[in-house]
Amino acid sequence: MRDNMKDIIVQKAFEQYLIDGYEKVTVSTLQKSLDIGRATMYYYFKSKEELFEAVMRKYFLDFINGGLDKVTDSTTILDLIDIYVNCFKVIARSMADLKNPNITFSNYTGILFYAFSHDEYLATAISDVKKKIHSVWVAAIQKSIENGEIRSDIDVDTIAYTFESVKGNFGETKADETTIKHELELFKKSHLELYKLLKK
Repeated sequence: MRDNMKDIIVQKAFEQYLIDGYEKVTVSTLQKSLDIGRATMYYYFKSKEELFEAVMRKYFLDFINGGLDKVTDSTTILDLIDIYVNCFKVIARSMADLKNPNITFSNYTGILFYAFSHDEYLATAISDVKKKIHSVWVAAIQKSIENGEIRSDIDVDTIAYTFESVKGNFGETKADETTIKHELELFKKSHLELYKLLKK
């Protein structure tokens, strides 16, 4: 029950951050929405900052790192596209599960940017994830070159950044099942079209 309550608090905080932003969400606001006392809240999280870090660990760091942990030395571009798209799918589904019509993908980008700009621990963790993402793209591109799938006369580092820069068309779109399916298909197709340009 204790672990379940902690998860409930984290999920509710995630929803509130998406709707109102971190700064507008107070401990009192969360207590009221969850119908719990201050003592219960502080039993699980000693500060507002600690709760925010828990939210970003669960809904960003764990999702991305969990996906990237599936990368191996034999992972090619096509393999990584599937892994990468699935990371975004997990994030998108976590928002859709909230079933709140006011939540868009830009809300998620907003709290991610806030975390990077205002929390030293999260800024370091997010930077580490970005470096990890870049390194796996570089490795996958090099593996695809070794396998003879794509041209070798390319700047691997630049192409890796190009794959990373493909963001799809999420933006202001709603985080509902229909929209998610469409946007993820477009996101994957965009990566595959870039891959096709590199083929021999």
